[in-house]
Amino acid sequence: MTRTDAHERIPDGSSDERVPVREVPAEPIASETFGSIHPDIATQSITRRGLRPRHKHLATVSLVLAVLSLVVSWFGPWAAPIALVAVVLGTVALFRRWGRVSLSWGAIGAGVVAILFSAYWVSWILAQLPVAP
Repeated sequence: MTRTDAHERIPDGSSDERVPVREVPAEPIASETFGSIHPDIATQSITRRGLRPRHKHLATVSLVLAVLSLVVSWFGPWAAPIALVAVVLGTVALFRRWGRVSLSWGAIGAGVVAILFSAYWVSWILAQLPVAP
C-alpha cells in the first residue's frame, strides 16, 4: 500500500503516481483576521467589545493632594507624607498615561515644593532645640 500525505491523493487506477489535492479553494472571508473562519460564523455581524473604562482621575487626585500638602506645609512639617503620596501618584499617572500629562507634572512639582517647605520646617525646628552638653 502506498503512503499518502494529507495534501496528496492517489488517482483512480493502479499507477503509483501522486497528484496534489485541489479541492475547492477557500475564499477569503474576512481579510482582517488571521486563519480561516467557518462559513456559518462568517455571515454573522462582527461586533467589538466595549473597551474597559479607564479611570482618569489619578492625576487630578494627585494634584489635589499636592496643593493641599503645599498649603499645609506653610504652617508646619506635617505635610511631607501627603506630598510624598502626591508625587508618587503623579508619577504613576504620568507613566500610565491615566489622565492629562500637565496635571501630573503640576502634581509632581507642587509635591516637591511642599516636601522642600516641610524640610525647611524640620531644619528650623531642629535648630531651635537646645543642644545638650
